[in-house]
Amino acid sequence: MEIIPAYMHYSEFNSGWTVAAEAMRLVLAELPPGSHTMTVVVDGESLTLPDRTTLTVQVEVPTDGGHTVDREGWEAVMCLLAVGVADAEREGQIVVISPATSHVTRCWDLWEGRITPLPVVALSA
Repeated sequence: MEIIPAYMHYSEFNSGWTVAAEAMRLVLAELPPGSHTMTVVVDGESLTLPDRTTLTVQVEVPTDGGHTVDREGWEAVMCLLAVGVADAEREGQIVVISPATSHVTRCWDLWEGRITPLPVVALSA
């Protein structure tokens, strides 16, 4: 799967990566111990709903801190977020679901090149 569009310059992608990395650092810091499913959805090049790319990665947070995640899956998620941030016209979301309860526990919005937290109740509205 090609995540980085051919038209995107590496400096744009790198800027997006920096923002995405900081956001994901904050996302991971908010997760309580346990198993979590993190799904990232970002508009594709055509910016239409059917052209959205969705990637899911499993995140394990041990009780003693840190986190464990599949390296290849994490890199793909980070690339997708970096592209979404670098191309400010794209929109998307990061959604974290706790498999223990099957409920959305955290949500962030990707819009105009920024990643911001959303209240979970906004998902049901």
